[in-house]
Amino acid sequence: MRRIKNMKPKTLLHLNEYCLWQIFLQIKRNCERNQDPTSGFNIVKYLDLINFISCSDVFKMYIWQWDRDLLQKLGIVFEILGDGRIMTIDLEQVYELWQSESPGQKEIFWQLCVSAIRENKELETIRVVYQPTRYYGEHLECFEALMNAIGQKKGLRRLDIVLNGYCFQNLPRAKELEIVTVNAGMDAADLVELCRCNQSLRFLSFTGPALYGRFSDIVPYCNQLRNVDLTMKTDADASEYATLAKLPQLMSLILRGYHRRGTLAKLFQDLAGKCLVQLVVRDTLIHEEETQPMARIHSLRTTQSGFYDAQAIAPLARQRNLQYVAIYVQPDQYLETDRLVDLLRNGTKVRFIKEHWRLLVKYEERWGKLELSLERYWALKESYWKLIYHITPIIRLLNVVYLTISGEFTADMLHILCHSLAKKKLQVLKTLEIKMCSKFSEKHGISVASIPSLATFVCDTEALGGKINFMRKQRPFSL
Repeated sequence: MRRIKNMKPKTLLHLNEYCLWQIFLQIKRNCERNQDPTSGFNIVKYLDLINFISCSDVFKMYIWQWDRDLLQKLGIVFEILGDGRIMTIDLEQVYELWQSESPGQKEIFWQLCVSAIRENKELETIRVVYQPTRYYGEHLECFEALMNAIGQKKGLRRLDIVLNGYCFQNLPRAKELEIVTVNAGMDAADLVELCRCNQSLRFLSFTGPALYGRFSDIVPYCNQLRNVDLTMKTDADASEYATLAKLPQLMSLILRGYHRRGTLAKLFQDLAGKCLVQLVVRDTLIHEEETQPMARIHSLRTTQSGFYDAQAIAPLARQRNLQYVAIYVQPDQYLETDRLVDLLRNGTKVRFIKEHWRLLVKYEERWGKLELSLERYWALKESYWKLIYHITPIIRLLNVVYLTISGEFTADMLHILCHSLAKKKLQVLKTLEIKMCSKFSEKHGISVASIPSLATFVCDTEALGGKINFMRKQRPFSL
């Protein structure tokens, strides 16, 4: 028989789905041979099938089409035994899967998991999650074995730990980590040791319910740390975090939780002259005595926080390098937004963030161009007027020549805005552009037409809803 030239060798990956399904079926039958059918689902007996499918993502795709129920039961196993760069281990899922296993089978399976971590040469990220809904007696022993395997893993760059109701102990002795996130109770001494062993750490997040000791003790061992995400101690004197300003590469700082009024001032004072670019204070209100030193952080480009009042925001207008300010608006809080005018004149984008909506305000003083963009998560109903009264003082005080309104504004909200524009003493508005908003009624058309200086009106045809001729009768501006 003559050999066919240029014939490429065929592999299992070239087989069609029917052939692969037959292979899966035969391996599954072999796994189930001599097994007691009344013993329930058993992970270990399917190890041959698991090892075969783990060889290729193509096999995983076809087994999903072949037997979805089986794949869902074995999904956590493929996640662990695979050869990808990211591994997620949900320990409760593991413990639930092996409830029907004998102690010997559990040991076999767990040793396979530990070996998979050591032998996976591509692995760079491990995420360990344990949020139990009941007690599992084997947890502490298994967790210790898992941490030992992680500690011996070379090339690991990221470790994420989420533990509900447990402290993070038995830390892995990894030495190449660059990103660590911990959502669990922890002793500060253990966190310091983790940082000491991984001095190339660039990102550290601690959002656990409790840290026993001082977070700032990590500073001497974190010369490469650029990003810190920290949940502060409840109602704490936040001056204990002032030492974080000594981190030489710190560029982003996120502070969560609640602190005593004014106690962040020391940290902000010490950050002046540093390289901090982003500052986020998520859950608490900042007062004027804290924004005063915040405004002296000249490297700052972005800040997000709740503010006690508009007076607390005003000092930020002195910071000429700010590009973006996000304001977390508290329930029933009304900010005197006229205090924000100087900030907007600097070219800083301002976003108001509340539970149900987000409003972005952008002003270009050179052109007199104001942009308002609204995102709503559900109907504002009776509360929309509170949002409008954050906007009207800004419109009243700025010289707006070109106004763009977009997003989830209702027709009534647009009516109030146009009415406010029509009442301005200094009439300079030439162009009004409305995009992706609610449909106009004739009443709303009249409110647009009542703006004396308006020369051009730009609007979606759908929003006008057939009111083009009506609008032209009201005013001679171009549409």
